[in-house]
Amino acid sequence: MARKKTLTPKLYQRGANGNWHFRRFVNGKDKAINTGTAVRSEAEAFVKQYVGLEIEAANKEQRGELAARTAQAIMLTVRGEGIERYSFEDAFKVYLNTTEDFSELSVRYREAFISTCRKFFAWCRGNGLQYIDEVSDEIARNYARKLTDEHLSPKSFDDYIKILSKFFTTVDAMKKLPNRNPFNKVNIKRKKKGLVSEATHRPLEPEMIRKVMECAANTEEDLFDLFTIGLYTGMRLKDAALLRWEAVQENFLEIIPFKTRRYGTIARVPITGELRKMLDLRRETRGFSQYVIPGIADLYWHDSGYTVSKHSQKVFVQALGKENTMMPKGERRKVNVSIYTFESFRTTFASLLGSHDTEYRTVMEMMGWSSWNMLKVYEKKYNFNSHIRDREKTQSVEKLQILSASMENIVPAPKSLSPTKEALEHLIGRYSNVTIGRIYDMSDVAIKKWMIKFGLSRSRRIFSSQLTEEEILKIREELQAA
Repeated sequence: MARKKTLTPKLYQRGANGNWHFRRFVNGKDKAINTGTAVRSEAEAFVKQYVGLEIEAANKEQRGELAARTAQAIMLTVRGEGIERYSFEDAFKVYLNTTEDFSELSVRYREAFISTCRKFFAWCRGNGLQYIDEVSDEIARNYARKLTDEHLSPKSFDDYIKILSKFFTTVDAMKKLPNRNPFNKVNIKRKKKGLVSEATHRPLEPEMIRKVMECAANTEEDLFDLFTIGLYTGMRLKDAALLRWEAVQENFLEIIPFKTRRYGTIARVPITGELRKMLDLRRETRGFSQYVIPGIADLYWHDSGYTVSKHSQKVFVQALGKENTMMPKGERRKVNVSIYTFESFRTTFASLLGSHDTEYRTVMEMMGWSSWNMLKVYEKKYNFNSHIRDREKTQSVEKLQILSASMENIVPAPKSLSPTKEALEHLIGRYSNVTIGRIYDMSDVAIKKWMIKFGLSRSRRIFSSQLTEEEILKIREELQAA
């Protein structure tokens, strides 16, 4: 049985003016810990800090870290011996110097990363922390509770925690922080979210499509052509903006979506209607650019799609009205959320395919989905092809003739008759327990137990005549029909 450590170890002094010590089990061995001071108040503060860090060390040991390393980290942290301390700003510089590809990330992600870290640093300084090594598991949990109290959505909460976890993991890899990464998954649980949120992009109705396309046509030709690609293919904004001529075949567009490129899935969509007319016109005036819409592609690469996305959303707001395109902030949302955006072309395309009896595998190939799980998303959003699928299910099962053949000439036995209080009250006034037992196909002793169970008794003894089998069956039928 493991030895239980006290939270208030006893201090003792070696010599009249010697340092205060206390005993502690470290790695299974009884050791005397020197507080390094002859002042009792300072020694008590040392013990309190030591025990607190020891508790965190125990938590780390449960997560699989070595006891020797955590014990060493305790002593170094308490005494400040051999620890290279970094302020929050210096630690962030360490992260930037270590992460060589940080500048190559999208502008939006870099801004989110820097903003999240700065907010955390400001909160730490407000709570009296100065150095990155002071952030413990408990501090991380307190900050997580603070984020929860702000009523963030599960996705926003997870994004904040993931950024901080990535930051601490990188700094710890370079500078060996005593508390490692306090935002790890064991200490800070991630919030699971469903496949579909309330603020998901919604499909467009026919009259809404017309308003959006008319507004795009009046705004700019490049934007109108971009919207045409999205409407007829269901492509995401990045895929449509960066569509290359090499993906345009005679009758199909064939691309590897950027979002699922690591899976190698291919989206293959037929070229029809206005999309074919647009591509033919673009081909006639094609220059040396590899992109179908060079102006949109150049603008997208300039700032990782920020301006293209902003101009696209502006068209939706002008066409449909701000009150119709935005979901107001609520308990789980700190800001308004767009429910009609360029992504709505994709959800519209998928929902229309489902309502027109399109095979699941065909939908997956056209949308570039790598997993059947995406079908669950669209089923939940739009009741994807429900009435057609119900008909297909019925027809499929009806074709399984072997099921009917296996059940031929098999008749289930009738439900066994069990005594009820009302039936026994009626029968005990006319028949003996033996006769009632024959009716229920059980002994007279069993009938007596049923009577005791229902609290029934006879007022007089009855001698009933012997009933024929036909009479017994008739009584049974009457009882079953009752």
